[in-house]
Amino acid sequence: MTVVPRDRASIPSSLVRVSVKVNADSEKRRPITHSFEGQALIRFISSCQLILLLFGSSLRATEPVETVHLNSSQIERLKQTSPLLQKLITAAAPSIGTRYLWGGTNLESGIDCSNFTWQLYQKMGLPYDRYLGTQFMSRIYRNGALSKTTFKKARPGDLLVYGYTKNRKWYGHVVILIDKDGKRSGVKGLTLGAHGGDINAVQYITYKGFESGYFKHPQMKLANVLTFRER
Repeated sequence: MTVVPRDRASIPSSLVRVSVKVNADSEKRRPITHSFEGQALIRFISSCQLILLLFGSSLRATEPVETVHLNSSQIERLKQTSPLLQKLITAAAPSIGTRYLWGGTNLESGIDCSNFTWQLYQKMGLPYDRYLGTQFMSRIYRNGALSKTTFKKARPGDLLVYGYTKNRKWYGHVVILIDKDGKRSGVKGLTLGAHGGDINAVQYITYKGFESGYFKHPQMKLANVLTFRER
């Protein structure tokens, strides 16, 4: 009977070398392959990741908003625009620089955008009788003294309402139009409001998306323009 040795040390060295060499060569020459479906899936996933990266970056990116510090001559020229604007600028003067506070209701210690417009117009004696959030304002056709108009027809003192919905949550902002074409102040797209972010205060501002119908980034679209029927 022939006994096959199990101990590697008992196998002739020539056979061991040959066996190792053959196995090593076969590993080197073995091609790495993927199925057609696997390659297509990898390309698809890579494309989706790139699209999400670019699209997500564009949504997060915001454009700068520029604070405008008006001098006395600019203010006087703006006041001559209309009786409404004269009242508005005079009433707003003490609040310029008041810090932005989400949900804030005080024109002197802290206020947000929709409370600012409401309380400022009440201070002016206009019939803006109750608080309106930006989401509600974005859908108004006619409500009390406010009625819908167009950006083309918007006049100084009108409200520009911006906003969008994401994951069933509303994000909005409202500003007061002061000088659309810049003929009075020398600042095109001049508005007034209570702003968060880098400004974080009640200020006169201008922004890149004014004529294109958005605020800070294209997703924050102009949703409505409201004017006072009694001016």
